[in-house]
Amino acid sequence: MQPDNLQILVESAEVVGQDRDWERLESLEIKLRALEGEQGTNWRRFRASRLLAVANRPAQLSEAEQLVREIQGMRPDWPESHVLAGELAVRQEQVGAAITAYQKAVALGERGSRTWTALLGLLTAQRRWDEAEQLLPQIQPHLAEVPPLAEFALEVYLAKGRHNDARQLARAVSSRFPDRSTLRIRLAETLLATGADKAEDQLEAEDALRAALELSPEDARGWIGLVDLYRQTKQQARLTETMTQLAANKAIPQANRAGLLAQLHAALGDREQAESAYLEGLRLAPDSAAMHLLAGRFFAEREPARAEALFRKALELAPSSESARGELGGLLVRRGDPGKRDDARQLLGGLDNPSAAERRLLAHVNEVSTQIAKANELLRPLALDPQATSRDIAMYVQFCIRNALLPDAEAALRQLEGKAPDDWGTVSLRVQWLAAMNRLTEADSRLTAFADKRLKQVDPKPEDLAALLALAGLYDELALSEKAEQRLRQAANLDPLGYRFLANWLATNSRVPEAVQLCVTRARSAGSSQSVRCIEILCEILATGNVPQGANGEAETLIAQALESHSSDVGLVTTVANLRFRQGLAVAAEPLFRQVLRLDANNVVALNNLAMLIADHAQDKSEALALIDLALDKWGRDPALLSTKGYVLLYLNNPSSAREHLWEALADTTQDPRILLYLAKAHLMLGDADAAQSTLERALRGDLHEESLTRGELAWLEELRSAFKVARQVAGNASQS
Repeated sequence: MQPDNLQILVESAEVVGQDRDWERLESLEIKLRALEGEQGTNWRRFRASRLLAVANRPAQLSEAEQLVREIQGMRPDWPESHVLAGELAVRQEQVGAAITAYQKAVALGERGSRTWTALLGLLTAQRRWDEAEQLLPQIQPHLAEVPPLAEFALEVYLAKGRHNDARQLARAVSSRFPDRSTLRIRLAETLLATGADKAEDQLEAEDALRAALELSPEDARGWIGLVDLYRQTKQQARLTETMTQLAANKAIPQANRAGLLAQLHAALGDREQAESAYLEGLRLAPDSAAMHLLAGRFFAEREPARAEALFRKALELAPSSESARGELGGLLVRRGDPGKRDDARQLLGGLDNPSAAERRLLAHVNEVSTQIAKANELLRPLALDPQATSRDIAMYVQFCIRNALLPDAEAALRQLEGKAPDDWGTVSLRVQWLAAMNRLTEADSRLTAFADKRLKQVDPKPEDLAALLALAGLYDELALSEKAEQRLRQAANLDPLGYRFLANWLATNSRVPEAVQLCVTRARSAGSSQSVRCIEILCEILATGNVPQGANGEAETLIAQALESHSSDVGLVTTVANLRFRQGLAVAAEPLFRQVLRLDANNVVALNNLAMLIADHAQDKSEALALIDLALDKWGRDPALLSTKGYVLLYLNNPSSAREHLWEALADTTQDPRILLYLAKAHLMLGDADAAQSTLERALRGDLHEESLTRGELAWLEELRSAFKVARQVAGNASQS
C-alpha cells in the first residue's frame, strides 16, 4: 500500500462526495479498493455513503447496511463509522438511533459541518432543545459559515428564549451570504419573532424582505412575509401599495403574478380575491399544469368537485406528473364517494412503478371497497421489506388486525419488535394481536411485565402520566377493567386535572354517578386557576347521559355559580351550552350558543351545534345552513362539520347533496355510527331501500348510544327501524362480524 496515494484518493473522494458527483465517487471507490484490498475501510466508507445517498432499491440499502456493520466491526472507534450509522438510521427513519450514532461520532472527535447539521437538525425536529443547546458552544465559530446549520441553531435559540443570540446569528449569516434571499427572509422572521413591537425591528425586517424580493421576485414566501408584516402592524396603505406593486411588476410573468397575488390574498384570508386571482391565472396560463395544481389545492378544502376538475386538467397537461396523480388520487379518496373509488383505483393502479405512498393510497381504496386481499398484496411487501420503517410496519399490523389477517400480522410484529422492542406502540400492537387470538392471559402477562419495566418506582411521578394512561387504555382493550381503573386512579393523583381520564372511563363504563361525584369533589377543592376547567370536565361527564334523577343537583349548583362568575369565558359557556344541547334543552342551549358566538364569532362547536339545534327545532331552517357553511369556510372540511352539513341538508329536503357530504365525512371515519345513521336516512329519502337498510345495520353494529342522540336523530332512527323492522339491538355476535 502506498500511504501518499491513499491519502490523496481519500481527500479526493471526500471532495467529490461533497459535490455529490456519484459517478466520479464510484470510480474512486474502485481505486481505493484496489489499493486497500478487501479488508479496507475507506472504500467501504465511500461506497456506503454513495449507496445511502442514491439508493432507490431495497438491495442497495441492504448492501449499505452490511458495509456499515463491517466498518464498525473493523474500526469501532472511527468517527466516520458512526456518521455512516447515523445516515443509515435516517434512511430507515429510526430517528433515535440516528441521533445516538451522530452523538457518538461527535464524542469520538467528528467535527464535519455535515454531521453537525444532521445532528442539530434531528434534535430540533424532535424538540430536544436542551441537548441541541449543549452542542452550540462547540459549533459557534462555524454557524455563520454554514447556512443550514445556522437555520437549526436559530430554532434552538428561539425555543430557549435566547432572542439576542438569535438576532445576532440571523444578521451574521445574512450578511455573510448577501445573495441568498432565503436568509434575508429568515432574518426578517427572526426579528419579528423577537421584537415585533419595536419600530426599528419592523423597519429592519421590512428592509430584509424587500432585499429578498429584489433577489427573488417570484418567491411567494417573501411577498407573504411583507404583506403579513403590514397587516400585523396595521399599515393598510403600505399593504395596499405592496399588492399594487406586485400586480404591476413587469419583471414577473403575468400568469405568475396572478398566482402570487392569489397566494397573498389566501394568506390574508380574503378568499374572494384569492379565487379571482386564481381564475385570472388559469385564464392567462390555460396550459400550465402548475397553475392548475395551485388552484386545485386552494379549492380542495372547500370545493372538492372544483378541485377535482382542476387536478384532472393538470394531469391531462402533465401526464407524468406525480404531484398531479397524488393530488387527484388523494382527493378522490377523501371525497368518499363509492363511485369515485374505481377512478382512484384506475388512476393509481395503472402506474408502472408506483411509489410507496401511491401503493398505500391504492390499498386504502381497496380496503374500503372490501377488496382486502388486493390491499394486502400492496401493503405486505412494503411492511416486510428489511428496510421498512417502524411506522410502516405498525400501520400494516393495524391493517392486518382490523381485517383478521392474524398470521400476516404476526410476521410483521416480529419484525417490528426487532426494530422497536421497547416502544409503547409495539407493545400495544402485540397486546391487540394476542387479544385477537384470544390469548388474554398471555396478553395480560406481557403488558404487566412491560409496565413493571417502564414504571420502575412504586409511586409514579408526574412524568409517568402518559405511560399510565397508555397502560390503562391497553388494559381496557383487554377488558381488564380492574387493572385499567387502578392505573387511572394513579394518574388522577399526578396532575390537578388528571382525574378527567378516570371520570371519562367511569362514565363510559356505566358508572356515571361515580364520575359525577368525582368531578364535583374535585371542583369543590380546586384552586381558582383550575376551577373553570373542573366545571367544564363536569359538564362533559353530564353530557354523556345516564345520570339518575336528582343525582346532579350539586353539580347544577356548581355550574350555575361558575356561569355567573365567568360569563365571558368562552370555553365554559361553550361547554355548558353543549351540555344543554345534549340534554335536549333547546330553550336553554340556544341563548348560550349565541352568547358564545358574540364572544367568539368563529367558535366551531357553537357554529356546528347551533346549526343542528336550529335544524331540529326552528321553523325557518335557513340559518342552520348559513351557520354550518360558515364553520366549513373557517375550519375546513372536517368530518364532523361535513356530517352536520349532511344533517342540515336532510332537514332541507336535499338528500342528494346530503349524501355527497356524508360520503366525504365517512372517508376518514368509515364506522362512525352517527354519520351512518344520517346516510341511511339519505338513502331512504332517495328511494334506495337496500342501501338504507344495510347502512342502518352498520350503524347499529357500531357504538350508537341512543341516550346521546338529538331529537331529530332519534326520530330518524325510529323511522328507519319501522321501515325495515330492524330490532332495537343487533345481536352481540353480529357486532363482532
